[in-house]
Parts: sequence; structure tokens; C-alpha cells
Amino acid sequence: MRRKIGIGLLVILNLTFIYVIIMGSALTYRLIVVQLGKDKGLEIANSIANDIFVQLSVVSIIVLLINYFLTKKMIANEKPFLTSLAVTMIGVIVFIPFFLSERQSFLNYQSGSTKMQHYLYKQTIRRAQIITILDTIDVQHLDDFISDIGFAKYKRGSWKYAKKMKLVFERTDGKIDSIFTNGQVFGPYEGMYFSTDHNVIDKYLAE
Repeated sequence: MRRKIGIGLLVILNLTFIYVIIMGSALTYRLIVVQLGKDKGLEIANSIANDIFVQLSVVSIIVLLINYFLTKKMIANEKPFLTSLAVTMIGVIVFIPFFLSERQSFLNYQSGSTKMQHYLYKQTIRRAQIITILDTIDVQHLDDFISDIGFAKYKRGSWKYAKKMKLVFERTDGKIDSIFTNGQVFGPYEGMYFSTDHNVIDKYLAE
């Protein structure tokens, strides 16, 4: 009877262990609904992963000790440490695919939410110009202009398009930054391409 109770407790403990670490990992990633962008999202994903594995190590050690006690005292296994270690590791192995899936889902969400505003650093821009073949135009409504182009969404891969204009930004530290565009597609910028649903530059050419 004591052996059966020990086996029952061992099964319940380790199923609970697996459930808790899987749900803990899922909730940790799913609770972050802020659109951080691809690069910041990767940074946060890695930080969360580090925290999860630290916590997993602590919980695994506790479960291992309880497994060892149950295996040795109640089940009377001949190799209690190896058995308890194997049972604990099975839980960790089951957890890993779920963890990787949640992490990838988080990264996919952040990649899909990436916009050019995540790389423009609006607060450092003090002047913007639109350079066309015929003219150079100083942007008068700078905040609106940065907001409009900042909402351009990240597009995977390399895009070919007619680069009709160049946007030039003068930053507060004196550095000059630029982006090629046709008014709807922007880039490459920081090694990426971005696009909007419609031309957001035309209205500023008429200022």
C-alpha cells in the first residue's frame, strides 16, 4: 500500500511540475502585449528565457529532492537518485518544446508589429528634408512627418522599387541620417524595408 501511495504521489507531483512550468512560461510571454519591434522583442525574449531557466533550475532541484524522498522512502527503489533524476529530466524535456513554441510565437508577434518608428529615434531629429530630382524641401510639420513615416511596417526580405526621393534627417548631435523612398516603400534602413498602405510623402511636397 505504501509503495502504491508513493507511486501515486510521484505521478501527481511530476504532472503538476510539468503543468506549472509550461503554464508559467506561456503566461510570461503572453502577458507582454506591448508592440516592441523585432530587435527589442528579441532582447526581451532572451531576458525572459534567462529568467525562466533560472526559475526552472530552482524548481527542478526542489522536485528532484521530493522525487528522491518518495523513491527512496515510499517506493523503496534500488536506485532512488537515478530514478528521481530521470523522472525530473523527463518533465524538463517535455517542457522545452512548449517553451520554444511560446518564445517563437512572441518573436513572430513582435516581428509583425515592427515599424520604422522603432528605429527613427524621433526625439533626436531636429530637422528633416525631402530631396527629389528637382528640389530640396524642408519639412515644416516635423512631428506629423515623423509620425506618418514612422508607422511604415517592416517587410521581410529585399524589395526593389524606384527610389524617387531621399529623406534626410539632421539629428541633435549633428549627425546626418537618410532613407530612400518612393513615398510608400522606405529603405533599406537599418538593413530592413518598411512600407505604408498609401503614399505619405506627397502632402509634404506641396508645403
